[in-house]
Amino acid sequence: MCAPACWYRRAGRLRPLALAPQLKRDPLGSAMNPIHMQAPLFLASLVLAGHSSEFRQQSCLHYGPSAVALEGTLIRRAYPGPPNYASVRQGDEPDTALILSIPKPICVAPDSSSDEGDKQLESGVRELQLAIGTDSLWAQLRAVHSPRLRVTGELFHAISGHHRTRVLIWVIQIRAA
Repeated sequence: MCAPACWYRRAGRLRPLALAPQLKRDPLGSAMNPIHMQAPLFLASLVLAGHSSEFRQQSCLHYGPSAVALEGTLIRRAYPGPPNYASVRQGDEPDTALILSIPKPICVAPDSSSDEGDKQLESGVRELQLAIGTDSLWAQLRAVHSPRLRVTGELFHAISGHHRTRVLIWVIQIRAA
């Protein structure tokens, strides 16, 4: 009896690649040993295993009500505002957001005390919009004459179009880093 690849050749059809016999050879022409094929995979898994322990050790920050302190650079970024929220160049007013850019990405996770809107895990967060609610905090911000800040506050997840980052920080204190 003929193998499936032989049957396709006799019928005059193009044979599917999966049924064609394939020889696995390295560039020098010798047959590849399965152990040699597994060695790079084994080495890669060892390297990743070392890095994954670093990732496991990194614990996520949590959404409020617990406060966190983060250090980073203050960025003032203009977004299109009213009336169309489409383009400042086409006549929309600029809506400036204060963004804290942090040097290392963080992850933010919900916990049992998180609000209903803060149940989303976020990883790789490098920018947080500052939510400043009192005149005294605005005064603290104006008193800082450095772009490097240490901000203490409660994290919360974006819930509206005015929130320009995935995670925001409700500011409790601002000072120079």
